[in-house]
Amino acid sequence: MNDYPYPKDEFDEPPVPGQPVGVHLPRRGTWDRLRAFVIVLVVAALLAYGIVWWFSTQTTDKKTAAGPATSSTAPVDPTGAPTTGESAEEPTDAESTPDEPEEPADEPSDEETPEQSPELDQAVPIRVLNSTNVSGLAASAAQSLVADGWTGAEAANFTGTPPSVTSVWYQSEEYADEAEAIAESLGVQGATLVESLRGPVSVILRPDYSG
Repeated sequence: MNDYPYPKDEFDEPPVPGQPVGVHLPRRGTWDRLRAFVIVLVVAALLAYGIVWWFSTQTTDKKTAAGPATSSTAPVDPTGAPTTGESAEEPTDAESTPDEPEEPADEPSDEETPEQSPELDQAVPIRVLNSTNVSGLAASAAQSLVADGWTGAEAANFTGTPPSVTSVWYQSEEYADEAEAIAESLGVQGATLVESLRGPVSVILRPDYSG
């Protein structure tokens, strides 16, 4: 028994053999499936060509604005200045030969020395004073000075408070050089300025003097 409440229509007829049943979209062909891919490839190729063409025109414009490039590099002078001729000029003898060192000036001899040590006055009066218990010590020292050229040396005995060691005293700066030379002759360490001294130079002998 058929319970279908509606009358039969064309959809209730059995399908023709080979005909699709139900709702179906029509089958797409090969071109329909490849068309979008082909369009993408064409657009990409055109875009790449356009980019290459644009870059080539920009490069050509820059080269035209910069002017033609020279085919060779101008030679550079060793001093740093570029040369403009076809080839750099050959250096002259004055440029290629280094300066010869100047010969040092002759050193002045002793006779040419502008500042010579002042001549000593070996006739300056010298009082050689004995401040020891050794008899004849001052006379022996005075004779030693005379032998060295100090003709004004005289021996005497010292009175007053003597220095602690053998000393050479001088009265003013006028006799400073002579006093230093006398101290060196006697083996005494230096000379001392004593403005109250009675004579130009005095030698006070103490027990440390070895003669």
